[in-house]
Formats: sequence, structure tokens, C-alpha cells
Amino acid sequence: MSEESGGVVQGKVVRIRNYGAFVELPSGEVGLVHISEISNEFVRAVADHLSEGDTVTVKVLGRNEEGKLNLSIKQVMPQEVASLRYEQEIAQVQRDLSEREKHTPQIELNQVEEPTESPFMEWMEQAQKVLGHVERKRMKHKPVEQRPRQRRFPRRRPR
Repeated sequence: MSEESGGVVQGKVVRIRNYGAFVELPSGEVGLVHISEISNEFVRAVADHLSEGDTVTVKVLGRNEEGKLNLSIKQVMPQEVASLRYEQEIAQVQRDLSEREKHTPQIELNQVEEPTESPFMEWMEQAQKVLGHVERKRMKHKPVEQRPRQRRFPRRRPR
């Protein structure tokens, strides 16, 4: 039967609890869809996603130690559905933006031309020259006098 592990069936939500929803399958058997198996998104309250009487497609995960059915809604929803929903939302936002652009008056902005020479630019050039001069002066190598190396400890005299 389709109530075997891995089967996908339609069922009706008969009860909602904090921890999940009970779904009645066509065979009359009732299984639990745990709150973590309702949606790929975070589920704060089961009632936000499901209500009693809803018809849902569930996947049978198997039976627990007590022989009760474990069901999942989120494993039936392929990842493509979630990505398709995202793409539809993006398309809607783009349509809304294009509509706004049609109704928004176009304002031509005149750009202010910057002066070619400003006092700040002159100051920067002078500062660069001074820094270059200081750097060149620093880089000139002055010979260092080499002193003979002194021993840290005096030599021992032979006995």
C-alpha cells in the first residue's frame, strides 16, 4: 500500500497541536506531521501554516516504535518549488519597479564641473614633493664605521 515508507499520499488535517498536525490518510489511518516536517522555513506555530480540514500531500517517513505513522509535508515539496516561488517574487518586485519608473518624473541633473586646479590640489602636490625629498634623503646610505669586534669574555691563558 501507499502507507509504506516512502509513499506519497493525500490526506486531511484532522487535529492541530503545538508539536505538529495529525493527518488522516485515505486508508483511515492517522499519522503525525511533526512541526519540523511542515515547511523548509522556520515554523513558529503550526496553525500559521495549516488548519483543520486542509487537504495536504504528505510523504510517509515510516513508523515509530509504537507503530504510529510519521509523515512529512516538506519532503514532498521539491526544492524547485521553493526556488520557483523566489523567482516569482523577484519578478514581481522587478515589475513593480518598472511601473514606478514609468510614473516617476525624470529629472535631469546638471553636473557641476569641478575646477581643474584647486588650492587643495596645489597643497597635495607640494606635500608630495616634500615627502619625496625626505624619502630620497632617508634612502641615501651613509657609511657606518666598523669597529673591531670585542670579545665578551677574555681569553683563557693556558696553564
